[in-house]
Amino acid sequence: MEYVQRELPYVRSYVLRSVYGMLRQEGIAFGEEAPGKIIAECRADGTDVSLSITAEEKAFGTEQTISLRRPCDGMSKQNDTAFRNLAV
Repeated sequence: MEYVQRELPYVRSYVLRSVYGMLRQEGIAFGEEAPGKIIAECRADGTDVSLSITAEEKAFGTEQTISLRRPCDGMSKQNDTAFRNLAV
């Protein structure tokens, strides 16, 4: 499974609020599978994309992980790069 992971210098609730806000702003369908685990569904380059987004509290901030839930062979190089930069 493809994923990106980043340590962010913010508390978990701020990270989750930012993720929810970005998903709403972009019109991406999402739901919460468990507390702190968001499942998002969208379409990119004609390919259905399913993401798992988690935020875990750490000693000095929050670890955010964004994973592709299923392979997306049809994604363009541009969208693949965007995926890798999501958690920056």
